[in-house]
Amino acid sequence: MALHSEPSAALDAAGETAVADAMTACRAANRALVLITHQTKRLKEVDSILVLQHGEIAERGTYKELSQNTQSVLRQLYPDLSQQ
Repeated sequence: MALHSEPSAALDAAGETAVADAMTACRAANRALVLITHQTKRLKEVDSILVLQHGEIAERGTYKELSQNTQSVLRQLYPDLSQQ
């Protein structure tokens, strides 16, 4: 299992691509990966999203489920999510 908290923070484009490639390799090897992030661009690639609010799990679902639900906490935090 790998745990990454904001893995691409403060990286240039090449570094961000390297992190994305490592995440893809981890997934291809069927390894567990926990990604903690405020960035939404990689959310479509994960199996499950947990949204934390005030230190507790507010909701859980797939990108499709959460981005299409107008009542979703994730959508409230990132209103433009449905347009990505």
